Amino acid sequence: MQRWAISLTAGLLAAASAAAADRPGSSDHPLFPRYEGATITEYDVKAYDEAKLAQARIVGRPEDDKPGTFLRAEGKVSRIGYDAPRGRSVLEIWRNYQELLRSQGFRTIATCEQREGCGNGYWRLRRRGGGDLTDTRYALGRRADGTLAAVLVMKSSIYDVANIELTIVEPKAMENRITVVDAGAIGRDIAASGRAIVYAIQFDTDKTVPTAASAPQLAEIARYVKASRKPVLVVGHTDASGDYAYNVRLSQGRAAAITAALATAHGVDRALLTPVGVGMAAPVASNANPAGQAKNRRVEIVAR
Repeated sequence: MQRWAISLTAGLLAAASAAAADRPGSSDHPLFPRYEGATITEYDVKAYDEAKLAQARIVGRPEDDKPGTFLRAEGKVSRIGYDAPRGRSVLEIWRNYQELLRSQGFRTIATCEQREGCGNGYWRLRRRGGGDLTDTRYALGRRADGTLAAVLVMKSSIYDVANIELTIVEPKAMENRITVVDAGAIGRDIAASGRAIVYAIQFDTDKTVPTAASAPQLAEIARYVKASRKPVLVVGHTDASGDYAYNVRLSQGRAAAITAALATAHGVDRALLTPVGVGMAAPVASNANPAGQAKNRRVEIVAR
């Protein structure tokens, strides 16, 4: 144990020579100083995003994932990938990070090692592709303040060094930068294309009830329907993350909750509102990146 402690002190402090080779614009996370001699190869920090963090065995194909395989979390998301120095084993690096997680107050909520423990799909956790994984260790931890950290240490058959991937999700309220579409604009959009797309109705992850920040947009939808007296479909859309059937149920529940809020809180005639959930079936952008996924998570008011 003493050897680990010495390694933690000396091995997880940034070295100037390694930092000089880092990806431009990148830096270590304040909670996770780097393993000595490691260089940053991948770096992505979002002020607010969603992360899927493994918390159970992963099988080969995404469509075979069981419910609960991944934990979804939102907040400030930092994804940092490192190449470890040559001559250091996955096990040695992994032991250092295990000690670091403990010293930073993280309680382990999921961990696995190798194919036997992680399942035959653990290669899906990595962002750096190529080759077969020959050694893999993974842990997911949570701190008392709600911060989540996933640590993946691995070695591929085509790389001569171990790779380290960190994903840190820090609790943070989302900044409301979405413009509310007013009643007049809703009417113009429906007249022009038969639908009005709104993004200012927000939901917590996996929840169906609109957040308090959605109230201004709900009020504008209500103004339009009450003034026009025209029946509409309230259509919920999701991105392509997760199971198809689950997303259809989630979007249907959200559409129903919006309809209920319009009727009970804003006095809209329920006969004019029909909730519909289509899940991921009608994207307006690619689901291959976060920007496209954000566009696909929307509500549409459609002429009936």
